[in-house]
Amino acid sequence: MSYLEGDLKKIYNVIRRKNTNEKENIRKKRILSGITPSGDGNLHIG
Repeated sequence: MSYLEGDLKKIYNVIRRKNTNEKENIRKKRILSGITPSGDGNLHIG
């Protein structure tokens, strides 16, 4: 494996990890935005 290939793999892994983190964050935000406090003081999800 050449030096360049090694660098490209590193960059690719960093990008992939970043995308995974962003997907997780979006999923968490979606879950949080789906939780709304109702009048009776309970949390309703969805």
